[in-house]
Amino acid sequence: MSLTYYWKLQFGANATRKAVASTVYLSKEEEEQIKKHWTGIKIDDFWFKWYKKACIVRNENSTYDYSDILWKYIPDDYYFKSLCGCFHDLKACEAIDDKNLYDLYFHDIIQPETVLRKINGVLLDKTYTPLSYKEALTLIRAKGLVVLKSAKDSCGGKGLWFIGDNVTDVEIEKQLRERNVYVVQECINQHGALKAIHPESINTLRITTFYYSEEMHVLSSVLRMGSGNSKVDNSSSGGIFCGINENGCLRKFAYNKKMNVFETHPTTGLRFENYSIPGYEACKGFVTNLAYRFLQVSQLISWDLAIDEKGRPVLIEVNLKYGDIDFHQIANGPFFGELTENVIKSASGP
Repeated sequence: MSLTYYWKLQFGANATRKAVASTVYLSKEEEEQIKKHWTGIKIDDFWFKWYKKACIVRNENSTYDYSDILWKYIPDDYYFKSLCGCFHDLKACEAIDDKNLYDLYFHDIIQPETVLRKINGVLLDKTYTPLSYKEALTLIRAKGLVVLKSAKDSCGGKGLWFIGDNVTDVEIEKQLRERNVYVVQECINQHGALKAIHPESINTLRITTFYYSEEMHVLSSVLRMGSGNSKVDNSSSGGIFCGINENGCLRKFAYNKKMNVFETHPTTGLRFENYSIPGYEACKGFVTNLAYRFLQVSQLISWDLAIDEKGRPVLIEVNLKYGDIDFHQIANGPFFGELTENVIKSASGP
C-alpha cells in the first residue's frame, strides 16, 4: 500500500465530517434513488449525508428534493478502493508518478525551472548530472528563493520547504543531505489576478481529465487558495477552495476541509462570485492535450496548474492516481456528472 493511498483512506469518514453529516437527513425519495443506483454495492449512507450538506450550502436551500442528483455523488472510500483500480494501472502509476521525471515527460511545456534534484540518494543538477553539496548550495543561493518538494507521495503539500535568505547554509546542507528524494525548483511569478486573491501563496487550479468512451472529458475544475500567512494552498494545510464555472469564473462560495463556507477570502476580503480566472480555456486545452501522453497507465488524471504573469498555464504537478474528489464534489457537484451511472457499472463489472 502506498503512503498516498493510506493517507487518503485515513482521512476518509473522519470525526469532523461525521459531525457535519450527523445534522443531515435523507428523504425517502433520496434513499430510494441511492438504493436503486447502487444496488449490490456496499455503501455507507454517511457519504450521501455529507454531500447533501454540500448541496444545501451550494444551493442555499435545505428543503429542496435532491433525489435526482444525490445518488450521483461518489463516496470517497468507494472511489479510492474501486474506481482508481478500474481507471489506472496502479503499479505503473506508482513507478512513474515522480516529479524528478517531469523534465523528461514535459520538456516542451512551461513548468517551474529545476535547480537541482535528488534521486535515490544521488544529488543531481537539472540535466541529471551529479554534483556536490557545495555546488548545490551555490546553485540555490544564486536563485534567491527556491522551493524544495518531495518528488513522490507529496499529497497535502507534505515535505514542501521554501529556501530563502532567512535559511542558513548549514540548515540547507543538512536538509539536502537528510532528505532522499526531492526536487528543488525556482518559485514562479503568478498572474496578478491570482496573486490578488492571496499573495502569500501560489494559488493553483486543480483540473481533472477523464478519458472515457473514446472521448477526453474535463470533469471538474477548482481553484485552491492559501489563507492567513500560509505559503501553500492545500486545504489540509488550512487553505480553501472554490469551484470554477464553465465560463472560467469562480462560483459564489469557497470552502475549507470542514465545509465551512466563505463568500469572500478570509484574509484578503476578495469576493469570489464571478471572479474571472485568466487563461482558463487555455488551461483546459493544456491538460487535455497532455492527458493523452499517459493513456497507457491512467485515464483519470488530476492536474495542478499555476498561471504566470503572461496568463500562461504552468504545470505544477500531475497526479496520475488517487486524485482527491471530495473538494471537487463539495464545490461543483457530482464528480462524474452524467457519466456517473456508466462509471459505476464499469467498476462493478457485468
